[in-house]
Amino acid sequence: MAAGFHNYAIEVNQDNIKWYIDDWLTRTLPKINGVPFPSNAGQARMGIWDGSQTSGWAGTVDWTKAPFITEVE
Repeated sequence: MAAGFHNYAIEVNQDNIKWYIDDWLTRTLPKINGVPFPSNAGQARMGIWDGSQTSGWAGTVDWTKAPFITEVE
């Protein structure tokens, strides 16, 4: 994990949605007829989870270092 802040951006238009982290395109979701497409682009939701159900690919949590704090600007 990086010690500093990251810039996250979401670009939404009528044809696709693009997600960026630090100006790097990480995912593009094209609009395909008949496939559900997000309709509430103005809403942002964030969550946190410990990754314990991922068979280890997401790492593990050292709960002795809790509480965990995040900042959103």
